Amino acid sequence: MSDSNTRFFPRAPTKRELLDSIKKEEPHPENFVFWLDINSKEVALFEKCLNKADSEMDMQRFFEKHPIFLTQHLGGGHGRWCIPHQQFGCQFVPDFIIGEKSSIGYEWYGLELESPKAKLFNKSGTPSRQMAQAMKQINDWRGWIEDNIDYARRKVSENGLGLPAISNDLPSYIIIGRRDTIGNDNSKARRYLKNRSNIEIHTYDWILENSKNRIIE
Repeated sequence: MSDSNTRFFPRAPTKRELLDSIKKEEPHPENFVFWLDINSKEVALFEKCLNKADSEMDMQRFFEKHPIFLTQHLGGGHGRWCIPHQQFGCQFVPDFIIGEKSSIGYEWYGLELESPKAKLFNKSGTPSRQMAQAMKQINDWRGWIEDNIDYARRKVSENGLGLPAISNDLPSYIIIGRRDTIGNDNSKARRYLKNRSNIEIHTYDWILENSKNRIIE
């Protein structure tokens, strides 16, 4: 009886099996992120790494091993991705390209890391050296994408980059500094940059806060 029931009424797939089936059908399966699997132990590990970090390279290495942290603020329920060092031609290499898929399709974002010890703005309200450098890199990527949009969107199996629907005005993030060291947060300047450049600027504590709010035990 039990064998018959199993044969005609197979068990429902687990969450992992459902996500695996999605993963196989989507671009960049090796960079697919199981975004719901975040837990308190990982968040504690992230906070420890962040408090000890001296440079952006420390955080780069951490996020490459734990990409789940860079996808917590996204909302796409049909898939999320975190691609490190996606090359745009020979000369441009973003720290990460992150993506999501929702009912409206794919959306991709560039992400540039700077040091957790860096300042966001100078006293005059102008971007710091690190901030200006990150902004230039983002604009360089965008220029390349605009010139190579078909190649960027084409499937990997068709010798493309496999980033369907990527925009030549790629929305982007700069992650830099810590909240307790930035002093005046220059919120007006940050809003100006977002409205003018489609670039969001956040500290590493923003990632930490998003992660703590999404913990599932």
